[in-house]
Amino acid sequence: MRMLFVDVSRRAWGTEQHFATLAAGCHRTGHEVVAIVREGSDVAEILEGYGVEVHRVRCRGGSDPRLLRAVWRIAGRLRPEWLVTNRTKLYWPLYLLARVIGCRIAAFKHIINLGRWHVRWLLPLLLDAFFVVSDYAAERALAAGLPARNLRRLYNPIDLRKFAPCSVSRRDVRSDLGIPANAFVVGFVGRHCTSKGADLLCEALTNVMRDRDDVYAVWVGDGPERDRTIASLQRRTGLERHRLIEWTTQPERMYSAMDCLVAPSRIEETFGRVVVEAQACAVPVVAMASAGMVEAFLPGISGVPLRKVCAEEVGEAILSVRDNPLLREQLVDHGLAFASRFEMDEIARSFVRILDAA
Repeated sequence: MRMLFVDVSRRAWGTEQHFATLAAGCHRTGHEVVAIVREGSDVAEILEGYGVEVHRVRCRGGSDPRLLRAVWRIAGRLRPEWLVTNRTKLYWPLYLLARVIGCRIAAFKHIINLGRWHVRWLLPLLLDAFFVVSDYAAERALAAGLPARNLRRLYNPIDLRKFAPCSVSRRDVRSDLGIPANAFVVGFVGRHCTSKGADLLCEALTNVMRDRDDVYAVWVGDGPERDRTIASLQRRTGLERHRLIEWTTQPERMYSAMDCLVAPSRIEETFGRVVVEAQACAVPVVAMASAGMVEAFLPGISGVPLRKVCAEEVGEAILSVRDNPLLREQLVDHGLAFASRFEMDEIARSFVRILDAA
C-alpha cells in the first residue's frame, strides 16, 4: 500500500510520536510510506531514524500554499492510495486535495473536542476513515454526535525495540545526571501545565522527599508552566534532587533512569502514551484511573491507580512503590506483558487492515 503522511507540528509530543511511530510501523511492515512535515520539526528526525522518506516544507500551518503544493507535487509522483494526518487544521485542505488527486484520506483525532457541527458530523462522514485512540474516545465521539459509519479505534503504536529495559542506559543516564546508583527516581514525562498535574507532583514530592532522602525526580518536557514548576520546586524542596530535562526525541533513555513514572493528569485523557512507554521500559507507573488513561495500564495490576486528584494520594502511591520491592517487581512483570499489546508493527498491520476494509 502507498501512503502519504502529512503533519505540521513543530515538536514531537505524544500526538506526533503517534504519527511518527505509525508511519514507521507501516514502512517497517513493507508498505511504501512518504512523509511531509514542517521544516524544523522534531518529527523528521524520528521518521528518518526509521528510514522513512521525509520531505521538509517551510510553512505556517495547514492551509499554507507551500504545504499544499508539496502535497500535490509528491502525490503526483507517489500516487498514494491514502493520505494520512492527525492534525485538525489539515482535515479540510487534505480532504479536498485527496478528492482531486483521486485517493482516500484517513484522519486521527487525539483530543475529543469536536467543536462545530462540520467537524463533529460532516467531516467524519466525508472522510474515508476517522480514527480515535481509545474506546473511551470512541464513546465520547459517538455521544457528541459523530457518525459511527467511518469511526475506528486504533491504539497508540509503541516501538518495543526502542522502548525496552536497558541497564546500560540506566547506568549512563544516571551518571550523566549526577543521580546516585541507589537512588529511587520518580519520573514525570509531558508538558508542564496544570492539566497534566505537574503542580500536584511538586506538592506530593515535598513530603516524599522530606521523609525519604534517597528520592530524586526527573522531569522530562517543556510547556507553558515549566518556569512555575521550577519556582515551586525551588521553594518547596530545593532543586538539588531534581533534574529538569527539555523535551527529547529519545525519551526511552530517560525512562531507563526511573524507578516510577507518575501521570497525575487532571483532565480526561483519551489515552496515556507515556504510561505505556514507561511500562515497556520496565518502569512501574502511578496514573489516574479515569477516562482513556485506564486503557494505558491495568489499575492495581500493572500500575498503581490514582482515584482522585489529590497530592496526598499521589505521595502515598509513590511511597507504596518505593517501600515495597515485591510490588515493584510485580508491577514490572505485568507492565511488560501489558505493553506488548501496543507493539508498533502489529498496530500498523491493524491500521492497514482497517484501510483495506474501508
